[in-house]
Amino acid sequence: MKLGLFAIGADMYAHEPATAVVVAQAAELAGWESVWVGEHYALPDPQPDDFFIDPDTAMLDPFIALTNIAAHTTTLNVGTGVIVLPLHNPFHLAKQVVSLDRVAPDRFLFGVGVGYFQGALDAFGTTTGDRGRASDELLASMASIFDDEAPAVSWRDRQTTGLRSEPRPLRGGGPPIHVGGAGTAAFRRAATVGAGWYGWCVPPDRVEAARAGLAEAAETCGRTATIEISITPPLDMDVTRELLARYRDVGVDRLIVMPPTPARTDLGTALDFVKTVATFI
Repeated sequence: MKLGLFAIGADMYAHEPATAVVVAQAAELAGWESVWVGEHYALPDPQPDDFFIDPDTAMLDPFIALTNIAAHTTTLNVGTGVIVLPLHNPFHLAKQVVSLDRVAPDRFLFGVGVGYFQGALDAFGTTTGDRGRASDELLASMASIFDDEAPAVSWRDRQTTGLRSEPRPLRGGGPPIHVGGAGTAAFRRAATVGAGWYGWCVPPDRVEAARAGLAEAAETCGRTATIEISITPPLDMDVTRELLARYRDVGVDRLIVMPPTPARTDLGTALDFVKTVATFI
C-alpha cells in the first residue's frame, strides 16, 4: 500500500511555503509515495456545522503549492485532492495541468471532483444541479485540448474551435485522473475516464461497498483495467500502525493521511509525524 500525505498546502505550509519543501523532502527520503493539496478558493464564514475547515485556515493554490514541492524533489508524486472541476475553464485548467506535468514528469496525480459547497459554486456561477454536467464537459474538452490536432471544446453551451494550447502533456490523455466522490456518478466517472478513485473520509468497513460500486460502473461501461483505490481516513481516526493495516487488509492501494493539527502548525512535529508514520508501512 502506498502512502500519501495530505494538506501540504495549508496552515503553516501556506504561511511559510519553505516548510512544505522541508517536509516533502523528508517524506521522500522516508519512503512516502506522494503529497496532496486540496482546492478551496474561499471558505464559508461563519463555519457551517457540516464543514470541517475553519474560515481562518490559510490555503495556497494547489498548482503553485505542488510546483514548489515538485521543483525540490525527484521521486515524490504530487497530487491534487481534489480540483473542483466546475469552478474552472477548460483552457485555463488544461494549461495548469500541463505546466505541472512538465515540471514534475510522470509524478503528477490529477485528483478531481465536482464540489459540494454551494457557496463556492454560487460564487463561480454554477450550482449543485449542473456541476456534474459541467465537470463531464470540462474533462472531455481537456482531453481534446491534450490530444487532438484540432481541439474542439464544448463547455457551458459554448463551442470553441480554432484554438490550440502547447505544449501537450507528456502522456496521451494527460496525467492520470483520480476521481473523488462517493456516489454513482463519481463511480461512473472513475470507470470511464479515471486511473483511480479517491474516497474522502471513508472508514475501512466502507471500502468494500465502494469497491462494489466501482465494479458495477466498470461493468456497465465495459472497462477491464483495474481502478486504483485511494482513501483518506475519517479525520477523527488516529493514524496508527493498526489503522494502516486495516486499510491494507481491505485492499486499498494508497492511503492519503491527514496529519493531526500539531503536525500542520509546527515543523518539528510535522517531521516527526512523517518519519514515524513511514515506519508503519
